[in-house]
Amino acid sequence: MTRIARHIAQTLLCLVLISGCTSLYDPSVVLCSNKAEFAAYAEAYNSAQSEYIVQIRYEKQPGIDQNDRRRPPDLLISTGLTDPSLLDTFQPLNRLFKETETDPEDFYQNLLLLGTREDKQHVLPLNFNLPVVVYLEGALTEEPPELLIPLDFMRSQSEAFNTAEDEILSRVGFSPLWNEEFLYYTAILFDAGFGATESGAVDWNPSALGSAVEYLRSWITETNGGYEREAAFREKYMKIPYYKLLEERRILFYFTDTESFMRIPPEKRERLGFRWLSGSGQIPVLDNITFAGVPRSAQNKAGAYDFLRWIFESETQTELMEINQYKRLKGVYGIASGFSSLRAVNERHLPQPHFYPFFLGHIPTAEMLRFPLRLPVHWGDMKAEIIEPWLVEAVINPEPPESLATFLATRQESNSPK
Repeated sequence: MTRIARHIAQTLLCLVLISGCTSLYDPSVVLCSNKAEFAAYAEAYNSAQSEYIVQIRYEKQPGIDQNDRRRPPDLLISTGLTDPSLLDTFQPLNRLFKETETDPEDFYQNLLLLGTREDKQHVLPLNFNLPVVVYLEGALTEEPPELLIPLDFMRSQSEAFNTAEDEILSRVGFSPLWNEEFLYYTAILFDAGFGATESGAVDWNPSALGSAVEYLRSWITETNGGYEREAAFREKYMKIPYYKLLEERRILFYFTDTESFMRIPPEKRERLGFRWLSGSGQIPVLDNITFAGVPRSAQNKAGAYDFLRWIFESETQTELMEINQYKRLKGVYGIASGFSSLRAVNERHLPQPHFYPFFLGHIPTAEMLRFPLRLPVHWGDMKAEIIEPWLVEAVINPEPPESLATFLATRQESNSPK
């Protein structure tokens, strides 16, 4: 073979190899989430550009499973991503701020810090929800403070509303036992400070938790006349939706969250007043905050970054709210059923007449929001199965059978694999 022929052959081989490598390029981005609405959001992203294709993988608790033979996710969007023991498993996202128009100053700063370690932004907050106190317009004897219903205001109004006939309650303003989440967020307002240690274990302030329990217990015993009277009322009357109980003036307040509040039929919701639960002028942000992170094991980091760049643009988030409307995503509001982590989206766009006008005049400032601490990855289950049941027992019984630390250790031991 001549030198020229050999050169031509080598050139053709290189072209074949390059062509082969190009055909192996995979533009897909595997997005793992527990938010079903991301199927619609991914469709919008895929239509907006042609370089990447986002594929949705729905999981109740998204994560990295070493035993899973499927392709590792390129992007996780879920709750539970700020566990200190997990943060380092995510690729730092600081370059997103440097290479795009995404500005850290656009976020709620204390919320952004939850996903930071040593000045590296490992996960980005996407949305959050707030605790709602609902009441019937015109039913209160005085107007609550602007935007807020403080614990003490709620209690004093409830006490004046309570009505008993022959020691039997026929109207109850509110009971902390109607919603276990109310017990928990009252404890948060008392500075119970639930959070995760660096190893992922649970930590809290026992003294503040004890003060919260005493306050809640006195509400039931002193304001409402005791647990037995409350239980009799609940058994007799509380078998219909709470907004109907409000309309019948059987109760004065009900506690819920923004996501659940938005599921009430609009024609019924418009007759209700609402404010944010508060203490010392602050609103405790619910701890089921959605974050987004790119695992270090991701195969398409560039595609994952591009999706994040897209979804954290104000214009995109306005488009997502339009998608919620015209696709009639049931129960979905705002950004993936929550307030945006971008302040401007909440303050300027969310309350617009064609989106959610009943939020007009109800958007709290950043200074009013009290964000949670970093929490263990399975905190949602732990809170529902251990923390809140202990709070119920502690509030009902003058002397709870065991401390939260003992209760927690016992339950974790019984649930651990043998």
